[in-house]
Amino acid sequence: MAYFYTEDDVHIYYKETGDKNGRPVIVLHGWNSTHAMFDNLLSGMADYRCIALDFRGVGRSSLPTSGVSMGRLARDVEELILHLGLSEVTLIGYSMGASVLYKYIELFGTARLYKTIICEMSPKLLNDGDWDQGLGQGTEKPMDNILAAEQMFDDYPAFFRDFNMKHNPALAKLPEAVLDNMFVGMLAPNTDYVAAAFYLSFLLQDYRPMLHKIDVPTGIFFADPGSVYQPKTAYYLEEKIPAKTKVVIFAGCTHLFGLEKPDLFLKEVRAFMAEDM
Repeated sequence: MAYFYTEDDVHIYYKETGDKNGRPVIVLHGWNSTHAMFDNLLSGMADYRCIALDFRGVGRSSLPTSGVSMGRLARDVEELILHLGLSEVTLIGYSMGASVLYKYIELFGTARLYKTIICEMSPKLLNDGDWDQGLGQGTEKPMDNILAAEQMFDDYPAFFRDFNMKHNPALAKLPEAVLDNMFVGMLAPNTDYVAAAFYLSFLLQDYRPMLHKIDVPTGIFFADPGSVYQPKTAYYLEEKIPAKTKVVIFAGCTHLFGLEKPDLFLKEVRAFMAEDM
């Protein structure tokens, strides 16, 4: 197991696999998840130098008393890159991890990057009169999203279960006992106040003004029909990002396409990584 200390003295866990001399890949996990969500993907990327971290306050990383925002997570990624002396890094962000990816480029640019892959994350989550590509596939009301944070602080396990059942309909097919065990396992590595703070932070971001800064080749992976976001957002990103892009739509999938079709996810990641763009 490997750790490093951030400038604000938080102990961050990261796991390295693959070829130490391969091109570096850093994977950024989703909300209420850990580095382990990428275990299957990275097992098929032995020719790359793969690094998977637990964000602060999550899994094996230490609990901070402050600094639980997308900006701070992006700084942690920059500090990890500097700690390991990396260059030409490919960043892969899934859901909230893609929010951290956006924020990283907003703050630090792309000088240390080679490629990026954005998985299932709209650049703006709150819907309004001029934007219908946020949460709930563009249907949820902003104040309801904001008030959800209060529910998290009141009873986070109940909120998390309801949220996931609503946004990931495929879960309804699982037996109740399996769901019970699954949610216990998913909640175990996370602390309520950290998860709620992360939620509020990525909820309030609007990355549309920074998309022009993404000037490295970028994969844009979305699900169809999806369950949290809409596949049309992939094409919005394709239009706004000035770099060469590749849109990959995972047909018949929800927000959890990486779990629903892990072999296809691996295949598409490897294909994008191999492309000369």
